[in-house]
Amino acid sequence: MWGAAPFQRLYQPAPRTLYSLSLMPEWYLAIPILAALSALGMLWRPLLFAAPLMAFATIAPVAQGWLSTRCVSFPSALPRPVAWLRRLVLRMLTALLHVVHPVARLCGRLQGDSCPRQRQVRPRFPMPGSVARWTERGDAPDARLRHVEQTLRGHGVPVRRGGDWDQWDLEVTCGTLGAARLIMAVEDHGSGNQFVRVRWWPTVSATTLVLAATTASLSLAAGFDGGRSAAAILGIAAAWVMVRACWQCSAAVGVIELAVSDQE
Repeated sequence: MWGAAPFQRLYQPAPRTLYSLSLMPEWYLAIPILAALSALGMLWRPLLFAAPLMAFATIAPVAQGWLSTRCVSFPSALPRPVAWLRRLVLRMLTALLHVVHPVARLCGRLQGDSCPRQRQVRPRFPMPGSVARWTERGDAPDARLRHVEQTLRGHGVPVRRGGDWDQWDLEVTCGTLGAARLIMAVEDHGSGNQFVRVRWWPTVSATTLVLAATTASLSLAAGFDGGRSAAAILGIAAAWVMVRACWQCSAAVGVIELAVSDQE
């Protein structure tokens, strides 16, 4: 309903992918993962390839933050030596804030994303679902969707609205690995009569898929190469990611089903 823009993104240029990678919170999540893989290199030597990747992942945002300060001017009326020192300190502070900002976003996600704590919200099997009903109460479509959004927030889960070009209206996240999305359509039949359709489905991020596939592939490679200890640890990590993602998807689907049933 909200993703009803007629054209693709034309009003602002798309950000450069390579430039924006180190600005993503997931970039800083990759650093401890690469550090753990480097440590497992003691059990299976091919995993030592993660050490230079970890160094690059650590240095890249710092370098990008420092380079970004070149576009910032710090005018000063102080004497030249003092002004130069002041500009250097301000550039260092600006670069530090540039680096810390994605870290703060990541911490907020890890602390804010949580499963609903109400007892009436029970996880459901993470499968798509839909509901359609006839109503004689002619509410505005936006009002209906906002009411569903308020009901979801009332259950204590983070809710995100879809953009103008997204093919979904609301996304419920019960963690950093899994979520569920819903879309609503309202048909007006005159005299205040409406036919309301709601569809929802579980979803996982590309980061979750890459993390699970990478750890599973490395586990198989380590097992075939004789690194049984590393294979076991990587296999447990891959299984934990997949189980946790399924659990978070099932919790998100459960809270959506409860919120939709409250509208009836």
